[in-house]
Amino acid sequence: LKAFEAIETMTGCELIVAEDNGKVIGTLMLTIVPSLGHGGLPWTIVENVVVEAGLRGTGVGKLMMEYVKDKSLEAGCYKIQLMSDKRRSEAHRFYHAIGYNATAEGFRMYL
Repeated sequence: LKAFEAIETMTGCELIVAEDNGKVIGTLMLTIVPSLGHGGLPWTIVENVVVEAGLRGTGVGKLMMEYVKDKSLEAGCYKIQLMSDKRRSEAHRFYHAIGYNATAEGFRMYL
C-alpha cells in the first residue's frame, strides 16, 4: 500500500491499469521527469510493464504503450525510455514491434 500512496502523491507518476470486467490484466508505471538537456524538455520513464501471461499477444500491452505515447506527447516529452532484463527476449520482440529500439546499455546498483 505504501507504493500506491507514493505513486498517487508523486508529480508526473501514474500507474496504468488495464482491466477486463473488473479483473486486472495489465499494469505499467509511467513517470514524466524534467530534463536538464534537450532544451529542458521532459521525458518519460516506463517501468513494471506486466500483462497477464495468457493475454500476451492480444493487444493489451500495445494499448497500454499507446497510452504512454499519447501522454508523453501531451506532456511535450522528447523521448520514452524503458529498460528490460536481457533475458526477456519475448518482451524485446514486443518493444521492437511497436517501434522501440535498443539504443543503450543499462546499469544498476541494488541497495
